Amino acid sequence: MVCKLIALRECSISSTAESLYNILNEELFSQEWGKNLIGMVTDGAAVMKGCNNSVLTRITENYPHVWYLHCICHCLHLISSKACDHIPENIEQFVRNLYNFVNESSKRLAEFVEALDEIKSTKRGLISIAETRWLTLEGAIARVLELWDVLFNL
Repeated sequence: MVCKLIALRECSISSTAESLYNILNEELFSQEWGKNLIGMVTDGAAVMKGCNNSVLTRITENYPHVWYLHCICHCLHLISSKACDHIPENIEQFVRNLYNFVNESSKRLAEFVEALDEIKSTKRGLISIAETRWLTLEGAIARVLELWDVLFNL
């Protein structure tokens, strides 16, 4: 199996199934790559994998052996985002507020770092929750729990 970038094209005209398929046709199928095509992986948008008028339906008209797989990274993102919806908001808000409380004051931050040094902690601080919160929420909560004694004995 070979995985490589064949082309990177701008799609500035429109993002319809027809225009996307035409770009694929020009870059992939016109160079005999199509005969080796066995599968297609996308994010699951209707324009890409819909059952009536999509890039996938156009590809399978000419290459019926091609199979479709929903992108595993996108699936994991959807699962993680949905799982985060079940964490009570007050926990997330508490972790955000705690991070801000410690990091928005030079004095508190210095005291916190000093307390970490005293216990010889390898952890160097709290973790901020990013906008794509599911990526950092677990780590931020875990860090608060790891440093609980330090935080509440300052």
